[in-house]
Amino acid sequence: MVLQVTGVGMTPPESPGGDADIRAKLNAIPCKATKAIVLVPTAIHSPHPTFNGSVVGQNRALDLTTSPSANVVAGNVLLASLYIAIMTITVDDQFGNTLHAIYGGARVTEGGTPINQVMTPFGTYSDPVGNGTSSGDVPVESSPGTPNPAIAAFLASPVPPAPSQTFPQNIAVEIEGHLLNPAIANRLVTTSPPDNLKIEWP
Repeated sequence: MVLQVTGVGMTPPESPGGDADIRAKLNAIPCKATKAIVLVPTAIHSPHPTFNGSVVGQNRALDLTTSPSANVVAGNVLLASLYIAIMTITVDDQFGNTLHAIYGGARVTEGGTPINQVMTPFGTYSDPVGNGTSSGDVPVESSPGTPNPAIAAFLASPVPPAPSQTFPQNIAVEIEGHLLNPAIANRLVTTSPPDNLKIEWP
């Protein structure tokens, strides 16, 4: 028999062996007790992943369902030329261990906004990181039931060189609503033409 229990509060970091008991009963007769441990995603693991190299530029049509996502009104997409790398981010629990497989499939959000990625059973999630340029947002359909030809034309057009730019990233991250601390702090993204991406993260 499998018993599934959901905790209402995390086990304190100073109690790695558990802070409560679960005791089974059979016909009102107490059986063996076991310690209960409620694991909670707490922090992004350090050392952090970094990157420095050439990446293939992409012309993408982004919306709230894509990864990366774009905050556009329903029925529109953002046309963007991107230079990104997919970073594997490891999340730790309150004991400093890699997050347990029970969180596999858990939603990942940044500042409450879905990034359309989920936790793997290995305590990681994929994070598209980089830079790009935008050609603005356009309607998906030019008329009801007719795809907007501007989208296909943009996707088929040559990708422009990567912009010459450096900027910091400080981003709140939540796993199923649990705010990570630290999350993404002092990550530095640099792109340079024609196709170089550098991601520094102390």
